[in-house]
Amino acid sequence: IDRRRGILISLTLLAIPTTLLAFAPNLWVFASLRVVQGLFMSAAFGLTLAHLGERFSASEVSGAFAAYITGNVASNLIGRLIATSVAGQAGLAANFFVFAALNIAGAVLVYFTVQRVPKVAPGSTTNGPAMTAWRAHLANPSVVGSLAELSMLVVRERVDRIVVALEDFRGQLPITELMRCRLAGIRVEEAATFFERLTGKILLRDLRPSWFVFSGGFQKPAFVGKTKRLVELIVAGVALVVLAPVLALRALLIKRVAQRVVLTVFSDRASCRVLASRLERFLQARSNRLA
Repeated sequence: IDRRRGILISLTLLAIPTTLLAFAPNLWVFASLRVVQGLFMSAAFGLTLAHLGERFSASEVSGAFAAYITGNVASNLIGRLIATSVAGQAGLAANFFVFAALNIAGAVLVYFTVQRVPKVAPGSTTNGPAMTAWRAHLANPSVVGSLAELSMLVVRERVDRIVVALEDFRGQLPITELMRCRLAGIRVEEAATFFERLTGKILLRDLRPSWFVFSGGFQKPAFVGKTKRLVELIVAGVALVVLAPVLALRALLIKRVAQRVVLTVFSDRASCRVLASRLERFLQARSNRLA
């Protein structure tokens, strides 16, 4: 999927359910449109992250991700402030129109600012020498499987240590498989770490931000986990016994003072006046009963 085109289509289509929310006749239609909104928003978010991962180098991608996610959090806060202001001044329908316009503006901004990532030449991976090297690699008896079979190979070959040596980790490092092996107690080392342990030297040119994947940790004695669980159960049981009378008294008080009042939230001012009049009549009848 072309990242730039996917982001453009997602933001443009996002404006459609946002606009239709202003005309939602009931709660079910409103909820359905919100679900469609979420699908388009998640598509734009995921494609943007993929674009950043392809656009920046391994040393820059973490900063790009952090800046993008920080901007999303800030935009959520600003969006709520804008929604409150617009809905209070022009009504709820106008609020959806404003955000639909912002979606279109975002698509226009992407069109003029986001650049396409250069694609690999069609014939660059199918030439003669490359195919010959690939056949030789598959015919090598030391190759026992692929990266997708890593978890199965570890069990079958009784592996207790994995050394990862890749020229470029982007799009090639099997993070999920390596994390499964790491959590299973198998030690995972990067080639630079393995080289340092054998020779006592550090390959500074090969150090990458992904070093934390191969750092120490993830190993905890079994008795520590069992002790922690036992302490949690004891504390939870004591707290439940101590707070049980307080919780029962609170439930009793709520049951005695609670009234069956159903409040309906309306979007227009006329309905709000109807709601206010109903509340006034309810309070008046209640005061008359008490008198």
